[in-house]
Amino acid sequence: GQELQGKHKDGREFSISIGVSEIKLDYGKRIFSSIVRDITAAKIMEKTLQQSGERFQLAIAGSNNGIWDWNVVTDEAYFSPQFKKMLGYEEHEIGDRFEEWSERLHKDDKEPILEMLQMHLMVRKGAYDVEYRLKMKSGEYGWFRTKGQAIWDDNGKPLRMAGSLSDISKRKAIEEELLAAKEKAETMAVELLHANEKAQAARTEAE
Repeated sequence: GQELQGKHKDGREFSISIGVSEIKLDYGKRIFSSIVRDITAAKIMEKTLQQSGERFQLAIAGSNNGIWDWNVVTDEAYFSPQFKKMLGYEEHEIGDRFEEWSERLHKDDKEPILEMLQMHLMVRKGAYDVEYRLKMKSGEYGWFRTKGQAIWDDNGKPLRMAGSLSDISKRKAIEEELLAAKEKAETMAVELLHANEKAQAARTEAE
């Protein structure tokens, strides 16, 4: 088998695949048969896939978000280098199984997050968009947001799911500070109201 360049009558070159087979006849004679195929379309597809893969790798390398890809059927998973880095791990320290993600979920988040995942796979519409805590290599928990989308076969069976992981720890910290400030302001307002009531009662008694 060989891949070569052929030339049309009009001078245009195109890709061809040549396969040659030997057939042995009686009396030691041999003949050869050859099949020549035009593989121009296949070559174009191959180049398109290569360019698509290169674009995907560039997108992963240039993104601040982690990328994940989960084969639902085999339970194999891909976690991009940035995904692992966000959790404080080196490339070789996280494997290629779904449990590498699910086992790091905070105990208070694990059940509801996995239930929402199963619901997404069953309902087969909408996107998977959730926020939760993941245990990092340091032992601390960080806040993350996952956006994902599954694909299904003709019978509705989930085949694959892919998405992104973004670190929202800073946003969560700000939200907690704002919530604490709001609660403190509400407490101070109640205390001020009580103080005013006491002052009014004292004024009434004095009068």
